[in-house]
Amino acid sequence: MKTKNLIFSVLLMFVLLTGCSGEKTDSKSSIQSTSSSQSSATSESSSETKEPKATIGILGSNITDVRMGLNDVIGMPEGSISPTKSSTNGAFMTSSTFDLPDGSLSLDYALTCDADYQITTGIIGLTSYGVASNEDILNFAKNYLGYCITLPYNSADVDTARQWLDDNILNYASQPKTTIGDATFSLDGKLLDNGQIGYISLGIRKNDLDEQIIANMEE
Repeated sequence: MKTKNLIFSVLLMFVLLTGCSGEKTDSKSSIQSTSSSQSSATSESSSETKEPKATIGILGSNITDVRMGLNDVIGMPEGSISPTKSSTNGAFMTSSTFDLPDGSLSLDYALTCDADYQITTGIIGLTSYGVASNEDILNFAKNYLGYCITLPYNSADVDTARQWLDDNILNYASQPKTTIGDATFSLDGKLLDNGQIGYISLGIRKNDLDEQIIANMEE
């Protein structure tokens, strides 16, 4: 009788232990499954790339106004539009170069714009081949860059812009700058060692572009 009770007790203990062991295994499996799911979710979340905030250009402007305008006026080829390598200064870019038929100057522009093709930054310039006089170069620059600075945009003031360029074209080397509405314009240039003008350029940019870039980096 005692032997039977002992065997029964051993069998009962074995069943209980096997049951607990099974429960622990199921519980462990459940925990591992939950952990794996959480890890997977975290991995997916961390792998998602946050879309950078779009940079906004000069309201109402359009790079096509410059591209088509210079093509119509002087025959400069329209630059193709392509995505920028970095979205810091905009979503798209365009550029073009053109040599005057007399071989005196090379003209060029490079523009970036936002997703709506509003200009964010731009440089429009001319480079001398050394055969034109400084007076001729300055006269041409006054007309060429004077035309470009009157590009249309919502807060543009054509008369003020053109007058500023006329008043400052001789001071290009000192890099004068002005802000008119949403746009900031600047002049730049360089004299060669022989005293001849090497190049003159007009810079264009959205007036709060730097603040936009800093804000985007902080987000």
